[in-house]
Amino acid sequence: MSNPGRRSQPDPHVAIPGSNPAPLRTQREAELLYHALFNQIADAVFVIDRQTRHFVDCNEAALRQYGYSRDEFLSMSPLDLHLPEDRNFVEKRIAETRGGVSRVYTHCTRTGASLCVEVNSSVVNYNGRECLLSVVHDISARMQAEQASRESEAQFRAMAETAAASIAIYRDDRFIYVNPACEALTGYARQELLQMKFWDIVHPDMRELVRQRGKERQKGKIPLPMRYELKIFRKEGDVRWLDFTADAIEFGGSKAVLLTGFDTTERRQAEENVQVQKAYLEQLFESAPEGIAVIDAEGKILRINREFTCMFGYTAADTTGKMIYELVVPAEKMQEALGLIKRATETNCAVCHLSRRE
Repeated sequence: MSNPGRRSQPDPHVAIPGSNPAPLRTQREAELLYHALFNQIADAVFVIDRQTRHFVDCNEAALRQYGYSRDEFLSMSPLDLHLPEDRNFVEKRIAETRGGVSRVYTHCTRTGASLCVEVNSSVVNYNGRECLLSVVHDISARMQAEQASRESEAQFRAMAETAAASIAIYRDDRFIYVNPACEALTGYARQELLQMKFWDIVHPDMRELVRQRGKERQKGKIPLPMRYELKIFRKEGDVRWLDFTADAIEFGGSKAVLLTGFDTTERRQAEENVQVQKAYLEQLFESAPEGIAVIDAEGKILRINREFTCMFGYTAADTTGKMIYELVVPAEKMQEALGLIKRATETNCAVCHLSRRE
């Protein structure tokens, strides 16, 4: 093994990744160019003696990445950077590899921190010795991001699978995820939905609008409403209304659109029934053969019907906001009327004889 304190002179014919070999006039020029290129590479680079299994050179990026000095590296083996359980495999790779294969390993820095690295090695001649030139790319951040994405996706699925809301995700034209509530709402099984375009279940009245918005939302170039009411066709052919939201997301490492829907069909039907009932009651109020006045707890008139106008001669404009006992209650019955108003607000029932306007 060479003296670890002495740095070997490089072979000018060692191929440095990213270099562009050109004719060199002197050995000194070759050495200067080698060191310049070697230390400009952003990734850690090692030269490893295949016979001694020791480092014989490393670049500045390796010193920064691992925290060792150059002298420390030259006294170390690549095995020192690997986990104990990986060392037998790595030693075999150093002895047998012919290069051209990328491998992912866990390396340890001087402080004990772990790095996830991708190692690409090639065989080179270094000062007459067969060595490996290994370029080590730190992919820790990428692996952490991928792990975080997987964990986030797992959490999303755990939530979505039990959610009462219908949840779906589409990319390009097709669904890539649907939850059980979406299956129940649409009547289609998961595998059926995953074969469908996202607009296939939309009612024909709204289908083209949804298709256009869906495509534009993935491009992200123009603002679109996130929430609106949507009408769909179930597999059985019946129509359902949804309170619907859509938003662009990252899913599985690529852009997609998240859809969330709540079935509002029953609520809409109830609202429609209320409107029908209100219209019916309004008709009864206006066509009743008795004069009717609606008053508040103090006796102030809120509204009257047509027959009230016929009976007393007051129009709606004459009565609104006026006290009923001031308009139609005889003076001798004023106290009785006030008592009736009080009793009516407490029991919802009271009777009073009123006088017709002359």
